[in-house]
Amino acid sequence: IYSAVLTPWGAQLHLARLDANRPQPAPDARVLDEFVGGTSVLWSQDGESLAYASQWIGMQPRTPGLLDLLKLRFVVASARTGERHELRPTLSYINDFAWTADGRGFYAAGADVQGGKGVYHIDAQTGTTRQLARVLAHEETQLAGIWTEQRDKLYYLRIVTANQVTKLVEH
Repeated sequence: IYSAVLTPWGAQLHLARLDANRPQPAPDARVLDEFVGGTSVLWSQDGESLAYASQWIGMQPRTPGLLDLLKLRFVVASARTGERHELRPTLSYINDFAWTADGRGFYAAGADVQGGKGVYHIDAQTGTTRQLARVLAHEETQLAGIWTEQRDKLYYLRIVTANQVTKLVEH
């Protein structure tokens, strides 16, 4: 189980065991990372890795510097050792993401550093990013979390920002 402990200047990502008979996490909770801003966290299908993306999306605090806050952090951590591998995808932000079926990458809905928006594939080892689907400038994307039984098709939402009209798209 993971939890984020928020402070005025950021958060800590904790990995903790929970006991159904105790309302508090076990005392052996360990801090995996500290970050500033919003975050999304997902376990791999095999339960061995924890991936998280974080980025400051609110007002500028006094520290760290604004340019550091705007950078997207995308990290894969080993649940066993806590070792972290920070990826550098060429994305400016991520709305959401999901592990690929084979566990060797991620699908991400967001925008690239050139200003394009869409759905992207991120390699889990190298961070190499490639666009799978592009949307118009006045649209946003979200992963629908739906795959075919063979997991050969990805579905995502294409959302018109002004009126929130949403289309379900198959890729």
